[in-house]
Amino acid sequence: MTMKPEGTTLPEVGIPLLSLPSSPLTQRHSNTRTQRILDLLNSQAPARIATIVRQRSPHFPHDPDTVVAAACSHLNIAPTYRLLVVQTWARHTTLVFDIHHSAYDVSTAHREENLLVLNVAMDKQIHARISSDDFRDMVNAEVAMLHNVNGWEKSLPYFEDQTAAVWSYRKP
Repeated sequence: MTMKPEGTTLPEVGIPLLSLPSSPLTQRHSNTRTQRILDLLNSQAPARIATIVRQRSPHFPHDPDTVVAAACSHLNIAPTYRLLVVQTWARHTTLVFDIHHSAYDVSTAHREENLLVLNVAMDKQIHARISSDDFRDMVNAEVAMLHNVNGWEKSLPYFEDQTAAVWSYRKP
């Protein structure tokens, strides 16, 4: 599996940053919530995207790069990202990746950050929303905890398999 570090793009899905008329996000939802998401993405502020892929989704159980490319396509952003976490559960997979986070430092990543979290839910359709404060705190704490327990010798992303009786953590 090829991980795409921040600053790279997937050529087969190279998309310019937010073209409002053709964005799948704006085609489905034309409201204040969507405008807040578009404003966030256009600002290019550091953000963390938590993507939850349910079993019914056509993107389940694709490799992480394919799922991230689909999430970026839905948001109509260039797929430049740093994949941090892949958690596998019985009925869904959760991927967490950062966008526009050039200040990311693996030596301090075990400390919880206060990055804004965008939640992308992939079921039969794809939905995006800016997460609640509680969900944001949970995602940022989980990423920091996984950095802490994996140490510096493991490279990103961190894989956590919660489908068995005993959870397992594997190297990429």
